[in-house]
Amino acid sequence: RFHQLFLLALLQGQQTSAALAQSVWEVLAQQNQRVLKDGVTLESAEDNLAELMRQAEEFQAKALPVLKALRVA
Repeated sequence: RFHQLFLLALLQGQQTSAALAQSVWEVLAQQNQRVLKDGVTLESAEDNLAELMRQAEEFQAKALPVLKALRVA
């Protein structure tokens, strides 16, 4: 799901990992959802954003090049 939300943020013009993380966090917060990390729900906005930032960086480094090669993104 996060990859889909990162792609949506890219389509909306977000470029940086921080912007992608913030965009995804806004969606999750509106839906009253939180990120799970190692089976534990992250409660604070800061913890959620930090984990989303890590995931966004990994997405841009690993998944996005593959999606671009497949012409999905």
